[in-house]
Amino acid sequence: MNNKKFKKSIIIFLFSFFALLINKTEASSLDFSVSEKVSVNQKFFLDVLVDPESQSINSIGTSVVFDPEIFSYEGFSSKQSSIPVWVEEPKQESRGIINFSGVIPGGIDRIYDPLNTSKRVIPVVRLFFIANKEGVGEFAFYEPMILKNDGLGTKTSVSVNKKLVSVTAQDSSTQEVPDLVAPEPFSIQIIERSVFGRTPRLAVFSSNDEGGGIQRYEVSVAGGVFVASSSPVPLPYKFFSYEVVVRAYDYSENFREQRVIVSGEKVYGTGIIIGIFAIILGFIRYKFYNKNKVKNEKI
Repeated sequence: MNNKKFKKSIIIFLFSFFALLINKTEASSLDFSVSEKVSVNQKFFLDVLVDPESQSINSIGTSVVFDPEIFSYEGFSSKQSSIPVWVEEPKQESRGIINFSGVIPGGIDRIYDPLNTSKRVIPVVRLFFIANKEGVGEFAFYEPMILKNDGLGTKTSVSVNKKLVSVTAQDSSTQEVPDLVAPEPFSIQIIERSVFGRTPRLAVFSSNDEGGGIQRYEVSVAGGVFVASSSPVPLPYKFFSYEVVVRAYDYSENFREQRVIVSGEKVYGTGIIIGIFAIILGFIRYKFYNKNKVKNEKI
């Protein structure tokens, strides 16, 4: 009897042990890398990092929560990011909450570093902040979601870490230097619509700013006024070529302007030409019909 109890205990122990191993391999973790101490009015950055725990992942989405009385969000830089496709760029949708999500086509399981072969953390994005007043502020994750690169969109369990940042009185050695540098040059890509598709032409663009991130984009189409927009921008159907101008502004109101000429819409133009010819042909036939009708009436 004691032997049976012993065997049962061993089975339960092994089952629990392997269950823990399975859960561990399916877990991922999110963490921050940030200075523990900054000064009032100092601009600093916070890196969001993910450790996929040796499994391949292809989607990351979460919110970063902070105290808006102590910190102000100043934008982001995707140059330090492993996210090539943003579904939602980092943006402060509500006070003290920054939302973002992105996709990694093909998946990723680690960043290879020849100087540190054991390194597993992957940079997700760099966020910029300014310290408003003295105090201790917390940065935390809210509703994190990481999907495995298994073709099924399987969610992984996610562990998260918090970070505390202490803001001290302003130090003359850390006074903020004015940002006078414009955002980096960027390109505007025109994505053509399919012949039978309903999706219009799209202008796709993205810029970076090392000094503190991009605040907004403004777009002018065919000589029109500049309007605050976000990529992608749907383009109108026009028979003749026209110009699209995009301005990328940083948080210091420096901007970089890029231009592209969009060719006339071939499908749209062809339709107009066919329509004009159809009208002309109809008018000729109508005149010819009336002429014959008058002639027959005289006979």
